[in-house]
Amino acid sequence: MPQAPPASRKVQPDSLALMAWCSFAFPLCMVFWLATGCADSSREGGASSPDSTNTSGDQVGNPSVGESLPGEIAAAIQQSGRWAMAGDWAAAVEALDSVIKAGANEARLFALRAHFRQNAGDFAGALADAEQATKLDPSYAWGYSTKAEVLMSMGRNEEALTNVSRAILLSPEDGDSYLIRARLQAATGRTASALADYDRVLALAPKGATNLTLMARMERAPLLAATGNYEAAVEDLNHLSKAVPTDARFYAIRGLIQAQLGRIAQGIQDCKKAVELDPSSVLALNNLAWLLAVVPDAHWRDGKQAVELATKACEITRWENPIFLGTLAAAYAEEGDFASALKWQEQAIALGISDSDLSAARRRLTAYQKHEPWRQILSDDGHVERPSGTK
Repeated sequence: MPQAPPASRKVQPDSLALMAWCSFAFPLCMVFWLATGCADSSREGGASSPDSTNTSGDQVGNPSVGESLPGEIAAAIQQSGRWAMAGDWAAAVEALDSVIKAGANEARLFALRAHFRQNAGDFAGALADAEQATKLDPSYAWGYSTKAEVLMSMGRNEEALTNVSRAILLSPEDGDSYLIRARLQAATGRTASALADYDRVLALAPKGATNLTLMARMERAPLLAATGNYEAAVEDLNHLSKAVPTDARFYAIRGLIQAQLGRIAQGIQDCKKAVELDPSSVLALNNLAWLLAVVPDAHWRDGKQAVELATKACEITRWENPIFLGTLAAAYAEEGDFASALKWQEQAIALGISDSDLSAARRRLTAYQKHEPWRQILSDDGHVERPSGTK
């Protein structure tokens, strides 16, 4: 085998690939919460967030939640928590219905039921419960953060920001509220403010890998990468892969960023590790295919394998994901099959690509029309350039 060339040229990852990571980041919060059993130490001074954003890692229905409540209410909270852990949100709601209908008028009960209703898809009911919680106790911070999460689920982000900021004023040391606000800041394009809130979450969290720190790093990494702070993004992903070494997604996105930093061998190694860990992870399949198709050094490229991997990602997503179709097009171009490259690139554009990525998608289409494979390099001055006609 020939000597590997120095991996000093930096691959500019398609921003769509980073968007793919973002689309997996928030749902993964649910994975952390359920997989770990939410058994970390509970927060001081109040009920824990028991839904998919139970960021502190508190046990749903933790005894600390109900210590000052009558036995039947504490038992209902415990039972609702068990149903929530099983993913049966309707049963979790029903467990609380009985004590609320019996006259229990605790703000925390309404906030808890709001979370369960939100996860069950009953946003109107969740919002009514969250509003009742803040009405019963205007100083109850979790009531406002709960309301913010529900409003965010309904797409009412500015109202959500107002409510979570109120929660932070009432409880300025609560990392969960900062995490919720960070998500809202990111969703509304306030990237710098989002990063500041994620930093605050990590500053407030106990040392070590808790659910709170894992989710903060998980959600901060794509923002750091999107703003060009690749080394910091890699650091977050290093923490995540160390804490959850069997999760393919952390390796998949780290591989893409490693290549961006010029560490092509490490990037491909990370993506291969991701595919080994989870052969059905579309993120892992796509990112490895992308690198094998577009890296500037021929030593690392493998068009045949790139086509196989990208095809599998497209099959899993029923040929409906423009990100993965674009990768398949690049893979076919690397193989010299420009008719297929044009077909899939045109379909990727037709399926809908964000305005910020449309120009890049069209440039790739133009390259394939000229029978040129796609190469992306980030030169020292940060200018993205593509060597024409190189294989």
